[in-house]
Amino acid sequence: AAYDGGLINYSQPNNCYFGSAEQEQPGIPGSYGIPGNLRHVMSTKSSGVKNDLVLNFAANIDNCLYIGFNIGIPMARYNYSEFLSETAEIPADFPLVPSYINNKGQYVQGAPTNYRGSQYEYVYSTQLTGIYGKLGIIWLPNDNLRLGAAVRTPVGYSVSQTYGVSNSSYFTDSSQNGNSYCDSDRESFRLRGPFEANFGIAWTFGRFGMLSFD
Repeated sequence: AAYDGGLINYSQPNNCYFGSAEQEQPGIPGSYGIPGNLRHVMSTKSSGVKNDLVLNFAANIDNCLYIGFNIGIPMARYNYSEFLSETAEIPADFPLVPSYINNKGQYVQGAPTNYRGSQYEYVYSTQLTGIYGKLGIIWLPNDNLRLGAAVRTPVGYSVSQTYGVSNSSYFTDSSQNGNSYCDSDRESFRLRGPFEANFGIAWTFGRFGMLSFD
């Protein structure tokens, strides 16, 4: 994407690629550096939301056995983007003869120009949906003892994501400006969370206190 957008050029004499803002170092063939000052601006943005839809069922048997069951459906969405711009403070410090390999495999050179700046943007988005079941029991054998247990099935997640990259380059000869966009197909895959189990026991000493283990 950077090559198609004009951010990267090809040097046939040195058989190497170099950035459009770079210049070959005098007396050092194939070695490139930045000849002037560049101004950079970068920003990032992220946003997301997570929701859980839970269906609960409960039963009370003789006030000594309590049973609860629920089905959970977690849902999440996340978006991220980053933007980077680069501007030559003095374009005259960045002379350039654009060059590239065309679709016929031929080495082509454009007219001399000067590098003015470039922009880069990356965007990413993902969506997630899952499902799980959970069962919990509390048993009171007597007025002092309480036993509890809960198990949760592994959470099965379905994930889909997309991402893309765009580039633009600008020169004093605007006819040589370039831009490109590289977009991926939507990717989908599945994840499975762990199985969970919790157990607890508690004993009360009348009004004096309680001892519990979980």
